[in-house]
Order: sequence, then structure tokens, then C-alpha cells
Amino acid sequence: MLTLIITSTNLNFEQKEFIIYPNGLVNSNRFNAKDGFVFFGNDKKYCDFIFPEIKNKNNNFESPFFLIYFNIMDEFYYIKNTNKGLGAFLKISSFEIKNNILINIGSTYLVISFDFNNLILTIKIFNNDVYQNKKTKENFEKKIFVFKNKENSIVNIGRCEQSDLFINDFKLSRNHCHIIYYFELKKLLIVDGDYNNSSICSVNGTWIYVSHSQKIESNFEFKVNNTKFKIICSNFETIGTENENINDDL
Repeated sequence: MLTLIITSTNLNFEQKEFIIYPNGLVNSNRFNAKDGFVFFGNDKKYCDFIFPEIKNKNNNFESPFFLIYFNIMDEFYYIKNTNKGLGAFLKISSFEIKNNILINIGSTYLVISFDFNNLILTIKIFNNDVYQNKKTKENFEKKIFVFKNKENSIVNIGRCEQSDLFINDFKLSRNHCHIIYYFELKKLLIVDGDYNNSSICSVNGTWIYVSHSQKIESNFEFKVNNTKFKIICSNFETIGTENENINDDL
């Protein structure tokens, strides 16, 4: 069983705590919803969990935005974005970067890619308030870092002007996060907080876009736009409903 708790929001939810069993969401809005999927969005016909008042200028965002599902093969819950409308971002302490990845820090979004053969790190920084280029209408800046061969390399990111990647975003911590490449392990990680003091985390967190199915663990935190969630995992063996019609994978 999962307990889904809304920890902060600017939307008018009627309740702040929800229960998800292996066969679906308790009191789902979706008809015949006991199939092991819980869809999140703003369409009452197709979604179990409804975000009130989320609209763009002309129409509703496409829905559902993302889903949580139960996999009977390993008996774990997973979360996955549908790549429609608003997506879920997972709060991380550290995360391995294997390919292009979208990261949210403060009001800024980073698209990170890495050439493992030539050790070239490319970061695109998106922030309408900071990087609006009036000539090209582009709202991003691109930074390139070339790492030295046979050495571990670090890129510090934050609001401190001495950072390797300085971003003038007041929602960032001075030493918000860092990217580190371990040459011998051939691994690239993004880590929340100050590299020189691992006990200091960023104030507003480092968030990764859930581009692939991500296994849910207890105290899992994620957000959608300005709504933040926390998940508490419990033993699902005590549930009082039958686990019929549950999907076996996505």
C-alpha cells in the first residue's frame, strides 16, 4: 500500500492524503479503475487523480500527465511520465547521468548531455527570466565543459558567482548541486548540495524528470509544477480488496 501525501501546493485540493493499493487508487475518479494503474491529470474521464485548475492560456494541458502502477512480477510500485503536459520530477540526493537528462533547480531547467568518448559535458540552461535573448528569441544558454583524461572532474552549480556554472536564480542555493565524473568508473553523477560539505543540501532541492519507469521507495518525494508529494510505503498484504485485473508490467 502507498500513502500519497501532498506536502505543498498552490491548488485547491479537497484532500491532501490518498491511498493507493496494488489494484488502484481508493475513491478513484476513473470508471472501472481497478486495473493497477493510477493516472494523474486534469481529465475526469481518463484520470484517477485530478489536478484542479491546471490550464494553459487556450486549453487544458494534455492528460494524463503521469501514472503510478503496481508490477506484480517484483511487487513494487513504479512512477512514469506520459510525456504529455506537466510531468513529474523526482527529488534526488544523487543520480547517475547516462544520456540526455532534464533537471529542475529553482526556476531553472538544465538539459545535460555527456560525450563519454571525448569527455565533453554540455549543459543547456533554460530560464525565461535570466536567459531571454531578444535577438534570437531563445530562452536558453549553452555551456560546454571539457574534462581532462584520467582525472575525476567536478562542475559546481549554484548562485555563488565563483561556481563553475553560475546561475542568477534567487531560488538556488549558493552551492546548489554539482556534477562529478569518475574517470575509472566511467560514471557521471549529479549530486545535490555543496561538494566541499556533503552534509549541506540545497534549500529547494534538485529534481530529475522521470523519463523512464522509476521504482518507488518509502519517503519518495516528487513534484508536478508547484505541487509537491511524499509517498509512504506500507505492507500491501493487509489490504482488504482483491488484487484482480492488475497489470503485470507496463
